[in-house]
Amino acid sequence: MPAKWTADLLGEMHLAGITAKQLAAEVGWNPKYLSVVLNGHKEPKGAE
Repeated sequence: MPAKWTADLLGEMHLAGITAKQLAAEVGWNPKYLSVVLNGHKEPKGAE
């Protein structure tokens, strides 16, 4: 199950009109990796 922060982030992305592909490019991640993180299948490196 995805963490609460992922739901918060998705909500903020929706409000800002930012796609996952745009966010991935902005943070320097592969879009598929971002999807895996946002869907709760993997924790990002350095997450605490």
